[in-house]
Amino acid sequence: MQKRETWTADPAWFDNVHVQGGEGLWGYFNFRHQSHRQALRAYCNAQGIDVVIANPAFGLGAPGSGRPDETQRFVDEFLRDVGLWDDLAIVLLHHSGKSGNVSGDWGRQPDPEIELQRDGDKPRTRIIWHKVWESDEAAERPKRQLLDWVPQHKGFTLSDADLSGHVPDDEYLARIDAFLHAHPGANTKSVRSGVKGDGTRIVGLLREGADQGRYLMQEGAHGAKCWRLAGESPA
Repeated sequence: MQKRETWTADPAWFDNVHVQGGEGLWGYFNFRHQSHRQALRAYCNAQGIDVVIANPAFGLGAPGSGRPDETQRFVDEFLRDVGLWDDLAIVLLHHSGKSGNVSGDWGRQPDPEIELQRDGDKPRTRIIWHKVWESDEAAERPKRQLLDWVPQHKGFTLSDADLSGHVPDDEYLARIDAFLHAHPGANTKSVRSGVKGDGTRIVGLLREGADQGRYLMQEGAHGAKCWRLAGESPA
C-alpha cells in the first residue's frame, strides 16, 4: 500500500501487478508441490500474466546444493510445468557465492542473468546485464547501469551516469582548456602528459581545435608545436 500511495508514475501500472499475500500465505508456495504448480499455472492463464517473480529460490523448493543434475531437474520438471519456455517467464532472485558469482550450477540455467549490488555506501544500486545476447535491445543497452534509490516509494530511477568509462569530447576539451589557461605555450608533449586521459584523443582534439579556431599553434624550439587558447596572450 505504501508503494501504491507514493508512486509517481501511472497508477494503472498496479492493475498489472499481482502479489501473493494474505494471512498464512506469505512464503507458502513451493514449486515442488504439484498442486501449487497447477494453481499458479491456472491463475497466470486466467489473469494473462507473462512474468512471475519469486524468492528466495531455496524457499521455493530449489535444491540447496545446486548440483548440475539438481538444478536441471528443478528447471525441467518444476518450472517448465508452470509455463517456462512456453508462455511464461520466471524470475528467481538468488544470492552470489564467495567468489562473487552465482552459487552452484545456477549460473548456467537462466537467460538472461541480471546482477544487482549496492554501489558502495551510496544510495544507489549497480545493475549488470549478463547473458542478454538473445534480446533485440542487447546492442543498445549498456552492460552496466545505475539505479538511484527513491525512498519515498521504495523504488528506483535509472541514473544517467555513464559507467562505460567513455569520456565525452566536451570533458576532454574542458581539461585541455584548463591546462592551456594555466600553461600557455605548452608543447604537444606537455599537453599530452599534463591532461588526464587518452593521449591520442587529446592530440586529435588539439588539432581539431586549431582548425576550428579554439586553439592557436606556433612552432617553438626544435620544431615543437606549442599551444595556447585563442584570445589569450602567449606566455
